[in-house]
Amino acid sequence: GYFTCISCGQTLPIEKMNAGHYIPQKGSSALRFDEDNVHGECEYDNAFNEFHLIPYRKNLIDKIGERRVLEMESQFRLVKRWSRTELNEIIERYK
Repeated sequence: GYFTCISCGQTLPIEKMNAGHYIPQKGSSALRFDEDNVHGECEYDNAFNEFHLIPYRKNLIDKIGERRVLEMESQFRLVKRWSRTELNEIIERYK
């Protein structure tokens, strides 16, 4: 299949998709697995484009709404220790 990059809008083969985090994983462990925070992003934008968050944020607001984006932004630097049970539940949900 194909996906549309949340940052640049290109439609690319699914093999070129990365899990692009709006709030970086190192910025907030609480949002690491949040579905609002993780979207399909092309390899270039996710790994090499230092300005990708500008269009990412705009497109994310279009996709999930400003209220949910602002909620995530308010959780920046929030630390969560994931239990083995929680992680196993996430794994099972996405199998």
